[in-house]
Amino acid sequence: MYWDRDVRERRYRQSQARQARLSAARAKGTHTKQEWKILHDLFGRCVCCGISYDMLVGGTATKDHIEPIVVGGCDCVGNLQPVCRHCNSEGVGDDFREATLPGWQTIYLHRLGAYF
Repeated sequence: MYWDRDVRERRYRQSQARQARLSAARAKGTHTKQEWKILHDLFGRCVCCGISYDMLVGGTATKDHIEPIVVGGCDCVGNLQPVCRHCNSEGVGDDFREATLPGWQTIYLHRLGAYF
C-alpha cells in the first residue's frame, strides 16, 4: 500500500534527522557512562518532582537535556539532569539540580575524582 510506504519513509526521515541532531550534539560535548552514573546516583531521585528512583519503573531516571538537543544543546554531563519519565515527557526545560542539592557540583567533582 502507498500509505504504508509513506509512513515508513516519514519515520525513516525522522530517524535520520534525530541521528543528525544527536551527532551534532555529541560533537559539541559528550559524557561517559561513569559520569552519568555518578550524576544519577548523586541525586537518588527525580530532580524535578522528587520521586525516588525506587518508585520508578526500572528503578532508574532518564537523562534530561537542560538545553534540548533539538535547539542546539550538547550531550555533555553538564547539560544533563536525572528526571523521571513523566517529568522528561513534560519538557520542564529548567535546571533543577542546584535547587535539589545545593553545591552538587563540588560533590560531583569529588566523586568523579575518586574514580580517576
